[in-house]
Amino acid sequence: MEDTPPPLQQRVELTSEQAAAAKRLLTSLSVSLESMPVVLAQDGSPAVFAGAIPPSIAAHIAQTADRHWREGATRPAREFMQFQEEVFEEDDLRLSLLLYSVHIHGALTLSAGWQLSISLTQLRAEMLDARESLRTLLIP
Repeated sequence: MEDTPPPLQQRVELTSEQAAAAKRLLTSLSVSLESMPVVLAQDGSPAVFAGAIPPSIAAHIAQTADRHWREGATRPAREFMQFQEEVFEEDDLRLSLLLYSVHIHGALTLSAGWQLSISLTQLRAEMLDARESLRTLLIP
């Protein structure tokens, strides 16, 4: 584990090719996690997302994760889990999700809206694999 907090203030510019590759990776991740929503975000805004959710829910997940990352900005953690259920509502869609998030690079984080139908062990393994793939894709 690294001894310094993640550099959440360092924005990462994604090329269109990187964004397209990240979208494919997140779509694959979401499918492997029973279509759970997954969001690659920075500064509380989704850069790429996948899963059966509208953009407004992706934005809400990104904002919720960003708030938790910023509250813990002085800690060296590179992942967090929120066991308090978040309720995301949009028109006739209502989701109750737990939140699992990992730091990717700079201000980029990857978050999943977790439902207990997936084990924590599987969720964590899939997310950490995706983190390594995203780092390979995005870090020169």
